[in-house]
Amino acid sequence: MPIAPPQSSSRSHNYAIVTAIMAIPFGPSNISVYGGRSNYSDAGLAMNLPQTGGCQCGKIRYEIAEAPQLVYTCHCKDCQRLTSSAFSLRIVVVESAVRLSGIEPRALQRMADSGRTNTRWVCPECGSWVCSPPRDGMMRVRAGTLDDTSWLRPTRHIWTRSKQPWVMFFEGEEIFEAQPPA
Repeated sequence: MPIAPPQSSSRSHNYAIVTAIMAIPFGPSNISVYGGRSNYSDAGLAMNLPQTGGCQCGKIRYEIAEAPQLVYTCHCKDCQRLTSSAFSLRIVVVESAVRLSGIEPRALQRMADSGRTNTRWVCPECGSWVCSPPRDGMMRVRAGTLDDTSWLRPTRHIWTRSKQPWVMFFEGEEIFEAQPPA
């Protein structure tokens, strides 16, 4: 016999979920990445190396040998459209720590709100956005393409002037209304 859900309004149910999530003791003081060493385990977020991931169909794969320098979200309207979500989630990794394998990704370009031309690498077979080409010795990898996403916790949020009104931030996180200064 199926168990009936409790009789409550979805509004109070959603409030309870948001309250519970906001009570989780995560924050930059608990989670930091510095000097190539990760301190994610202090917050119960275990990140094992190497990290692996790839596109939806598996024809592009990658391996990351070092902890990311940054985990961040982008709330710009383009990322909302490209991801069909409220924001995109990325990790920034030293270029030399990323090894791509499989078929060659297809480069797609668009003009960003910042005025810079952004290039993203997608799988030519399934269309998954996997990463961006290296820039300044760093690669930006789409965090959702990781095989293990359980350790992810963004500490920087950009283009927040376009964020959805229900998105909340934790105290101490870096928040930028537009593109952060270089």
